[in-house]
Amino acid sequence: MKNSKFVFLCGAFIASAFTLGAYADDQANSAPAPAACANDCIFKLENFGFSETVKAYTFNDDSDIAQFDSTLTFTPSKNWNVHVTLPFFNADSTSAGMLEVGADFLVASNLCQFVDSFSVGADFKLPTSSADFGGDSVNTVLSADFAGKLGVADLCWKAGVSNEWVTDADYAPIFGGLVTGDIFNTNASIGHSFGDGRFCVAANYNYWHLEDVGSINTIGPSMVIHVSSDFDIKFGWDIPFSEFDGSQVDDVFTVGASLKF
Repeated sequence: MKNSKFVFLCGAFIASAFTLGAYADDQANSAPAPAACANDCIFKLENFGFSETVKAYTFNDDSDIAQFDSTLTFTPSKNWNVHVTLPFFNADSTSAGMLEVGADFLVASNLCQFVDSFSVGADFKLPTSSADFGGDSVNTVLSADFAGKLGVADLCWKAGVSNEWVTDADYAPIFGGLVTGDIFNTNASIGHSFGDGRFCVAANYNYWHLEDVGSINTIGPSMVIHVSSDFDIKFGWDIPFSEFDGSQVDDVFTVGASLKF
């Protein structure tokens, strides 16, 4: 029953995503509206975006956790990206997780032939009223990301690292639920675009480490469909391997959509 529930949720999500994509395409092809403010106004609608991501975690004991992330982004300049994410979790009950507020800064671009960008980020996870899906104190996350091209067959690559300092607790489905240790992640992917850039497929690797508990490695494919210039849909499947003793996670399925206003 739980698996069929996830299938239904993902099906409904995909149908809604394509409807939004068609709307975004119509908006892009329509005549532009008069500017709401001057060109130097940073709060223009086009500087905002919204994304919704659904992740389904399955475990060896036939239990499931569903995660729904709603993210609002604000890009005041090409170097800055501000984001707010509110997650909802469905396990034995359904409630909000910790509210994540952060920003990414593009430190450098076109560093060399193989490195197109280097950015750093800082996020703060704030407690909500849901004690079962987060802690009571503020957690800090610092990250760094690289992206570039391999110079072979139009292949592109990405790599990143992040660490969350957990002061009280956080909810981490990859580790089965509520955790109290710091969470470290490093990731890498190699992708290829085709269909005039409309489709992008990638192979992804993630390494997760939970302080005083152990590590989980995952590998799997992903795909992004650029429905229009303002709308993307993504799919992913992460398969754990080389897990710590006691790990129960089986598979992680992802479906998401992002819209730029």
